[in-house]
Amino acid sequence: MKKAVYFLVFFTMALAGQLAAQTGFNGLAINNNLIFPQVAVGGGYSTDFFFQNPGNITDASGTLYFFDNQGLPMALQYQGAAVTQVSVNVPRGSLQKIPVSVSPDVLTVGWAIFVTQPGSPNPLPEVFGHEIFTYTSGGTVISQIGVLGTRYSSGSFRRISIPIQVANPLDTGVAVVNAGASPLNLTFELKDAGGNIVSRDTPLPGISPLAPGAHIAKFASELFPNVSLSNFLGTLDLVTDGDGMVALGLLLNGVVISTIPNINVPVVPQTVTVGASGFSFAPSTVTIRAGDTVNFNIDAMHNALEVTKDTWDVNGSTSNGGFNIPFGGGTHTFSKPGIYYYVCTAHILFGMKGTIIVN
Repeated sequence: MKKAVYFLVFFTMALAGQLAAQTGFNGLAINNNLIFPQVAVGGGYSTDFFFQNPGNITDASGTLYFFDNQGLPMALQYQGAAVTQVSVNVPRGSLQKIPVSVSPDVLTVGWAIFVTQPGSPNPLPEVFGHEIFTYTSGGTVISQIGVLGTRYSSGSFRRISIPIQVANPLDTGVAVVNAGASPLNLTFELKDAGGNIVSRDTPLPGISPLAPGAHIAKFASELFPNVSLSNFLGTLDLVTDGDGMVALGLLLNGVVISTIPNINVPVVPQTVTVGASGFSFAPSTVTIRAGDTVNFNIDAMHNALEVTKDTWDVNGSTSNGGFNIPFGGGTHTFSKPGIYYYVCTAHILFGMKGTIIVN
């Protein structure tokens, strides 16, 4: 029993140490943080940050950083000064408010991250954070909504699903930030209420790959300008291939913005089968997601050898060092997005070749 307890303690400490050693965007720690995927200030909008330390064990402190859509420091007004970050002290049992504004009063959009100082306790569960968006028109408060801070999302091949409703004057969208250290390939899947895919794409330039620290906030009508979304009801799924995606669902009703819940959907790797029909692969092109496996169900007269596109174009059969399925078939798991070209070396002169598109 003692050995089990010692192992659990050691494993927990080792895991905490491993996370503490990891960093996300801009070298910021990924374990002791709270991420706010959307900050809107100016043009009638204001944002107040709140940090709560409900415990009675210890005080906590940290830094709240502001970034713009490109991941550059974003200057906001706090206590009469332009700042790109604010030191936050949260004594035990207290609640701290950080109101920010912008000068001149022009709508400014970005994101924020709160990171505890070295030596300060991990914010789980000592420090909780949320922000309140307020929209004011003509001196009258039109709406106020609260949004919880989100922890860094770790784990590859992540999927976030957001309910979508578009019906004048309603529009639904999403704010997404890459809080990780590496670019993220993003794919947007728009589905109707029955779960049928209406569009699967990276619909606008500059969205994918999403650079570290980059932030976007788009409504469905902006993401899919070529899709008729009149009286649309369905879901918007965001799929990525790495760590760091943090998202927030947005609902616009006229000029009033509110938030809707995101659903983290586990991405289960799939297996797709490619067969052979005569001297052709069937199907000759398949589209999968990173992490999926292709099963080459082919007989002993065929193989599947990965080649470069140039070799593929001229019906060559020189390997590029990629996957090599032997005669008779086999499987290969594709971990990285891209287009993979392959041929049957015995029958490439008959045009037996195929492609695998990995999103």
